[in-house]
Amino acid sequence: MRSNIEIPSLLERIYRENLELSLINVYKGFPISYPAQIIAIDRKSIQVQSNPFQIVCIHQDKETCLL
Repeated sequence: MRSNIEIPSLLERIYRENLELSLINVYKGFPISYPAQIIAIDRKSIQVQSNPFQIVCIHQDKETCLL
C-alpha cells in the first residue's frame, strides 16, 4: 500500500469496498486477532463487527490495533 494515504481515507475506502481488516490485542500475554468489518464510520470513530472475544479485549483495553 502507498504510504501517503491518510488513515481516515484508508478507513473510508475499507468501509466503502466492504473489505476486511484485522484487529489485534493482547490479553494476559496472548495475542488476540480476529477479522473485522467496519459497519459504521463518522468523523471521530468507527464501529466494527468482529468475534466476541476480540470485542471483550477492545472493551477491556479501550483500544485496538488495526492491520
